Amino acid sequence: MGTHFTRAHPTYHNKQPRRRTELISPHWFKLVQSKRFLLSKQPQQISSQDRLMSTPYRYEINCGKPNHAGQRMQQAAQIEEIYNSQQKDIKRASYEQFKANWAEKTAWSSVANKENAINKQRKHELLLLRKAHLTARKAALSMLLADEQQTYENELWYHGKAIYKDMTIINPKCLPSDLYH
Repeated sequence: MGTHFTRAHPTYHNKQPRRRTELISPHWFKLVQSKRFLLSKQPQQISSQDRLMSTPYRYEINCGKPNHAGQRMQQAAQIEEIYNSQQKDIKRASYEQFKANWAEKTAWSSVANKENAINKQRKHELLLLRKAHLTARKAALSMLLADEQQTYENELWYHGKAIYKDMTIINPKCLPSDLYH
């Protein structure tokens, strides 16, 4: 016979006859309500052990035969224990696998980072070598050009006089700068 509470606080000012709930002190009423609230918040699933212990289940299973509830409970508990240990092992194994994978990944990433750094260094060295090579080539070419210019000017110096003389014979208005054209 469960008591059904309809009001949170007793109403003394009303002229109506008092109900059963109004006879209970407000403090006790709050306490019961909070307990009921707590009970309502708990999960509704019944554990296998409680179900096995319940009288209707025992009667339903046994039908008046000798009662092996204790044995059955023990068996259920053992099965549950085994299941829990298996779940623990599975979790542990998956975690170990995860750790191994993670270690492997980090190892590979560190290898990749090292290779990347080495490749960067090599590229930089190659760039410097190319630059040095180009500067050397430029220097050699400029030297060759300077030498050619010098030889050309020398030829002009030595042979230009005669050519100029010939040009002046052909065209008296010829200037020394016309030798360069």
